[in-house]
Amino acid sequence: MKNFYFIRQPLAGGGHHLANLMSLDATISPRSPEITSKQEWIALLINHYNNADIHTHFNNNQDSLSVSDPDWRFEIERFNQNLSSVHVGHAANFDWAEHALDQLPNKQYILLTFNTPESRNIVKQREKAIFDTETLKNEYYVEELCHMYNRWFKDLTVCDDDINCPIEIQDLFVEDIGSVIDKINQHFDLSIPLDQAQELHKLWFAKQTHN
Repeated sequence: MKNFYFIRQPLAGGGHHLANLMSLDATISPRSPEITSKQEWIALLINHYNNADIHTHFNNNQDSLSVSDPDWRFEIERFNQNLSSVHVGHAANFDWAEHALDQLPNKQYILLTFNTPESRNIVKQREKAIFDTETLKNEYYVEELCHMYNRWFKDLTVCDDDINCPIEIQDLFVEDIGSVIDKINQHFDLSIPLDQAQELHKLWFAKQTHN
C-alpha cells in the first residue's frame, strides 16, 4: 500500500536527515523525483553527506520541498506512483497545506518533539549554527513551540496511535541510530536497512556541533 509519510520538526530538528534515512526503505521513493534508481539515490546521499555541512539540505532544491511550499503539491505528483514518499514540514506548514493534505490517502506522521533539556539544547545550538538566530532563547517561545509540536495528528478513520510516531530529538542525535530505525520500522512495518542508515548517520553525526 502506498503511504505518504510526513515528518513534523521544529527548525533545525534534524527532520531532513531522518527523511533521508527513511528513503532508504525499498518501498519509499528517493526524495528527488528525478531519481528513479535506489542505488543512484544512495550513492548521491553518501556523496552529499561527505561534502555537506551541519545540515543535509541540498542547495539546489534537489531534495523534496517542505510541506506547503508553493511547488510542493505539484512535486508530490511527480514521485513514483507505485512507491510511498516521505516529506518534511514545520508545525504551521501542515495548517497551511491542510486542503492539499486532505486529498491524500494513507497518511502517517513522525513527530519530532523536544521536551527534554537535551533536546531543547540541541535545537537551540543547531538553529544558532545554521541560521544565526536564537528563537528558543525566549523561555515563553520554548514552551509555546513544545506545545505546538506535541500535538498529534487526527484521523477519524483510523486509531491515532497507528498514524502517529513521536520521537524525541535527543534520540536522533546519538552515535547509534539503531533504536530510532527499529522504532520506525516496527511502527510503520518498514524495512529501513540499518547498515545503510548507520553509514549515513555516522557521516551526519560527526558534523553536529552540539555538546
